Amino acid sequence: MATLKECHDALETRLKTIPGLRTFNHPPQGGTPPVAFMVVTDWERQAFGRASQKIYRFEVYVLTATGARSADGYHALLEYADSSGTRSVELALWDGYVAGVFGGLVDTSLGDIKYRQLGQTQMDELQMYGGLFNVEIITKG
Repeated sequence: MATLKECHDALETRLKTIPGLRTFNHPPQGGTPPVAFMVVTDWERQAFGRASQKIYRFEVYVLTATGARSADGYHALLEYADSSGTRSVELALWDGYVAGVFGGLVDTSLGDIKYRQLGQTQMDELQMYGGLFNVEIITKG
């Protein structure tokens, strides 16, 4: 079973395959867009026991422009949000999983991947325009 840190690191490794995307393994203090970083939001155990299945959930932020004006980063964000193309976050994760190179993790699979644009409050907090992917990684004991 993969650990939480191993899943976190594998996620970062896959995001680094996207051309031009600056990837951080933590929320950065700053950076020049486009940038991406991930945070663990929660995890759950499917059954009691040391070897039970776990679902780790991450939020992957992709920020494409400084400021919160949509015209600055909207079209760039579409490339990362799209389910096709060289900058697709979904494909970067999926291709790594299918090829068996998702960090070399044993008994690990991808669960749901969901996307949404950041709301105005989040953009104001981050001082950047962008979107958010919710990613589940499932480990089996």
